[in-house]
Amino acid sequence: MRHHRLAWVAAVSAMTALPFAPVTAQAAVPARALTPSDVVAPTVVKHVSTDVDGDGTRDSISLTYLGANQFTLTATTTKGTSASVTFTSVVDPDHGTAGSAWYGASAMDGRKGSELIVKRNTPDSILSGGPTALSVYTWRSGKLVAEAAPATPKGKVWVVNDDGSPARGYRFFSSHGHRYVDASWLKAVSNRTGWKGSVVRSVWRHGAWVKVSTRSTKTLTWGSWSIAGPRLLLGQVNVDVNGDSRPDLVSFYQNGIRHYVVKVATGKKTVEQGFAAEDAGFVGAAALDAVPGAELIVKTEWETPLWKVLTWRDGKLTSLPGPNAHAGSAGVWAGAGDETVTNYTTSVEDGKHYVTETWKADESDIAHVKKWVWQANGWTTVSDWTQVTLTDDQVRAIHWRGFTAADLVTP
Repeated sequence: MRHHRLAWVAAVSAMTALPFAPVTAQAAVPARALTPSDVVAPTVVKHVSTDVDGDGTRDSISLTYLGANQFTLTATTTKGTSASVTFTSVVDPDHGTAGSAWYGASAMDGRKGSELIVKRNTPDSILSGGPTALSVYTWRSGKLVAEAAPATPKGKVWVVNDDGSPARGYRFFSSHGHRYVDASWLKAVSNRTGWKGSVVRSVWRHGAWVKVSTRSTKTLTWGSWSIAGPRLLLGQVNVDVNGDSRPDLVSFYQNGIRHYVVKVATGKKTVEQGFAAEDAGFVGAAALDAVPGAELIVKTEWETPLWKVLTWRDGKLTSLPGPNAHAGSAGVWAGAGDETVTNYTTSVEDGKHYVTETWKADESDIAHVKKWVWQANGWTTVSDWTQVTLTDDQVRAIHWRGFTAADLVTP
């Protein structure tokens, strides 16, 4: 559900030196959700590298939270030219950090270079979990400027809704040397008939989107495209993945409906791993096992929840098996189930790598804790499930589902 997807990104402060207490590794990333009243200095909440000016090299993009729901988006090219825009987006600590104002970067229109997409959250859009207004910025003559939206069934707007009905989104594609976009507005009818609604097609012509057709459509598949067609860059980290003690660029993309790609550029080679998921989120990178190099952690299911952990083996990305935590979940990284909160915490003791899982029911202060050690290329149980009564501070420390580690690098 949408509220789970937004909520998981809200980090929490380390409360005590207990196995389940989350630890934040990057000072540049807020240790908890920011609110307009407690921000005293501009804070960089997202950074990626992508080509915005179309010269084929990656430029530096940063999203800075100024406080009071104000943001600055800045692009600095490899030539040293810098440009910024300021926009407003509501920050709600109950539904995510200030960094969740970032939507992604993608090569959308007919000019070279990626467009930068941000959310224009309002109190209503956050609370309802409904349509989200976007702003799209593009590089023109050394500046970041807002790109006018193509026609949609509901006017010329950048609005997506990938978590309900009506589904709204955009699919970009090229055909016969021209760049097109299909903007959809589809309502769920029933499990039998699927979705129906309208699609407006536009073509990129003379530096703008020009409407060419409108059609009615009916489909049995999920109706939203969100921003699809080109890959949508959701987040990046720089971390040593292949174990050579040099940082690698890790990029996390959405590549169409329910499909995601993790890409690792080591300098010598580029490796990708794609996978299907209802709605995935990039947690970050941390060293889980005893093999040199960080593992890449992706949350692939929100209600259970489930995670996919990718590790570098013989020049490839492959799944790292998880401990046998719960019945029916052997070899996977799984939570205890719906209506619970789960936390995997990593530690290194006397050179050995450990993972501790802590889970509890939503309304309970009783935590269940189990610990494993990495040995013989797998996880071996150190201590079986025990129950611990938590203080209020400890409950808050495991409130958000996820992985925590002293060396966690977050996107």
